[in-house]
Amino acid sequence: MGLISLLGMLEMTDDIEEVLHWHLTSNCYPPVPEEYVPLCAEAIRVMKTDSKEKTMLQLPEGFFYKDVEKTVDAETVISAFHLEGFLMEDEYENED
Repeated sequence: MGLISLLGMLEMTDDIEEVLHWHLTSNCYPPVPEEYVPLCAEAIRVMKTDSKEKTMLQLPEGFFYKDVEKTVDAETVISAFHLEGFLMEDEYENED
């Protein structure tokens, strides 16, 4: 499991939300609730835009960051849920 599995899944489909659901619920330990799929998709989108500003994202209803915050920055989401592979995908495509 891990990064290699994630990259393999990304090669098989263009449906990012489908791969995110699989990654969060099956590739992460412990599994991450599926309610995080939209947040992770948004964090990936934000990080691909090459924005220099820290973009804050709304957490799913009933979830908190550090037990108090209702928002979290996109970079933290990428790191916390091991989403780096979703950003690497474009690097591999540009190597040809």
